[in-house]
Amino acid sequence: MTQAQFDAALKNPDPSAVFKAVTFMGGPNSIKPGQSQVAYNTLTPGNYALLCFLEGDDGQPHFAKGQVKAFQVAQGDTGGSAPKADGTVTLADFNFLGDVNSLPAKKTTLEVKNGGPQPHELTVIKLNNGVTVDQLKTLLNSDTPPAGPPPIDDAGGLGALQANQTGFVELDLKAGQYAFVCFVPDAATGKPHAALGMIKAIEVK
Repeated sequence: MTQAQFDAALKNPDPSAVFKAVTFMGGPNSIKPGQSQVAYNTLTPGNYALLCFLEGDDGQPHFAKGQVKAFQVAQGDTGGSAPKADGTVTLADFNFLGDVNSLPAKKTTLEVKNGGPQPHELTVIKLNNGVTVDQLKTLLNSDTPPAGPPPIDDAGGLGALQANQTGFVELDLKAGQYAFVCFVPDAATGKPHAALGMIKAIEVK
């Protein structure tokens, strides 16, 4: 992959062009303005980029608008050891597996493994105003935004991981109803994995 080929993929409004150009290594996921997110990933020497896949009101992903930060990991660089995890979530086609079915309302570190075979992410969504996971599934498959206050909020998580990759994410969530969701597009259908059932209800208490 040359720099020119990568630059061309970034200018393509279709995110699938970027998916074909990179290996996903994790990183922080979507959060609300003013919030912060801590993620841990193991990076081998090479060239990397931070990308934002969220879309603006015009439907264009933020990376196509310039939200890209390139950096390099040099031979001998070290960032320390992995944190101690309070639980493990394994990503699979198309489920969230493991021992995490609820979370405490305090800082918690999760180990996230991608069991593959496709890339997957762990996006954390807060459900507002009594919204259920079944209603969230309907909402995510609808082209019309609901009226009234936003029924969901971004709450962080871990960005997409390639198969057999592992990362860690610190969550500090308030009590309430949440969901783990994967928005990575399916290689066969192009649909987000959430539309194929990759959503899991999580209670924080």
